[in-house]
Amino acid sequence: DLIYNLNPSNGALNYSIAAPPEVPQVTGVVYQWNAGDELFINDWASGTDVWKYSGAVWSNAFPNIWAEPRGMDMDDTGYIWGQDAADRVLYRCDQTGGDVTSWAMPECPASYSCGIAVFPFGPNLGIVIGGYSWTDFYFYEYDGANLTFLGSAPIFQSVSGSYGLTYSNNTDSFFWIYRDVSIYHITEFTAVIETPLQRDTWGGIKATF
Repeated sequence: DLIYNLNPSNGALNYSIAAPPEVPQVTGVVYQWNAGDELFINDWASGTDVWKYSGAVWSNAFPNIWAEPRGMDMDDTGYIWGQDAADRVLYRCDQTGGDVTSWAMPECPASYSCGIAVFPFGPNLGIVIGGYSWTDFYFYEYDGANLTFLGSAPIFQSVSGSYGLTYSNNTDSFFWIYRDVSIYHITEFTAVIETPLQRDTWGGIKATF
């Protein structure tokens, strides 16, 4: 029942914050770095609200819009992203739970999703989704209006359970929490996303010859 802040270079514990008793099984954590120690958290159980930590005090932020929440993240504009693990629907909302947009993710497996990270992808936003027992990560691109499926990539080792994902602007890498039998690990990895040539891309290439 603790939220940990770790050194990304060596995993050393910087400090920890006790989670509120209303959120006993945290699976989603958002750290709003430009607002000091400000956190948003959710619980995997249905019907649990999103809670906010600000000024060393926890408060109820808004009712959870994800029926089965399993992770969330925040983009640079302050919007919160999360997925409904059971229905595989991706949500985007503001910090009050309003201004909600959602997209179905039919490409994802039928089993529970678990873990989401947003990251810069050219001028747009990239989103990666993981699953508790999935064998792949699923990548998407958001251009401010539309969500596009980019493709999937296999996880690089077998696991007993896959949990959280996050992206670090400082290291330009992802951090992934997973379980190997009874031992939990945090692994850092990078991803190279190659998009196929499109008609307009080829035209631009020919114009430079």
